[in-house]
Amino acid sequence: IAALFQPGRLFTDMPRATGFRDSARLMAMYMSLPLLMASMLTGIISAVVIVPVGLAVGLGTSWLWAAWLAWAARTFTGTPLSTMDTFQICAYSAPPLAIAWGPYMSPPMALWNLFLNWRGLVVHGGMGRTSALGVIIAGIVGLAAIITILAVLLYLLVPANMALLMDTVQQLQ
Repeated sequence: IAALFQPGRLFTDMPRATGFRDSARLMAMYMSLPLLMASMLTGIISAVVIVPVGLAVGLGTSWLWAAWLAWAARTFTGTPLSTMDTFQICAYSAPPLAIAWGPYMSPPMALWNLFLNWRGLVVHGGMGRTSALGVIIAGIVGLAAIITILAVLLYLLVPANMALLMDTVQQLQ
């Protein structure tokens, strides 16, 4: 509830990270709800695949995001944040992920998650507001660049896959 209505208090009361395990458990708890909802829609067999793979991908990408935030904070702002600290901030920012299982809820909850990341960097990480915003925007721009490069490579290297992807996108519309 604090993550939704009192994010400043959430990060003020957050303890210092002592390891990755507790943060990973917290984040996995938040990620499990949408994964279980997807599994219920697709059946028990896929639950055996969806939940573990979804948690592995979610925790892995969250760790990479935390590593980026820590590196960028140290490099660009001189703020001494470790990956463990930023992963904990990401874990405490994860409650919107539990709500994001609906198709219309995903975009606003993703934005709220980024807002909570920013708030955590400011309140718990001790970064300035503008510096924290710059680190997050740089991460988003970097992610967009990586996705663009991968899409161009996919198009250039495997045109048949790109045609299949475009057909799939057209069917979804």
